[in-house]
Amino acid sequence: MRIRAFVAVLGLLLVVSGAAQAQLVLSFDAAGMSGQVGQTLTYSGTLTNLGPDPLYLNGASVGGLSADLTVDLDPFLLGAPFLMAQSDTWSGELLRVTLGSGASVGDSVGFLTVLGGAGFSDQDALAVQPFVVTVEPTTPTPELPASMVAWLGALLPLGCLLRRASPSGSATGARRQRD
Repeated sequence: MRIRAFVAVLGLLLVVSGAAQAQLVLSFDAAGMSGQVGQTLTYSGTLTNLGPDPLYLNGASVGGLSADLTVDLDPFLLGAPFLMAQSDTWSGELLRVTLGSGASVGDSVGFLTVLGGAGFSDQDALAVQPFVVTVEPTTPTPELPASMVAWLGALLPLGCLLRRASPSGSATGARRQRD
């Protein structure tokens, strides 16, 4: 499964790098993260405006992930600057992914697209970057049922009584034989 995700990410990188040089560069601090069902993964990264013109950052979208992986773009929408001038760089949280109860174990490749442009209402794709979410199997914690704990608690004193009563060479048994 990981090989398939790696090939998909590599293919996208080749397509994106072959496109015209983008003005906005998006990079993840860690493009691949893993967790278990119920956990939330936070992806952080950096945006850099390499072009000569200022860019309005008007939104973001994520595609490609399984329906059981819930994406929250609030970190980007509330934290990224509205306008990036030439040579501006911003680093921070980009998105959060919550691994839902129905999430399948394995890799899922998503694509974060930063939207905006030269105008304050433009919705052009300024940068696209893949990321990988790996759902790990949950490892059950072995627990003793309460009934078993109760049985062990009841058997322990019984075992001590049986040991005292047995003539197997214990100090108590040896003393009785001398009398």
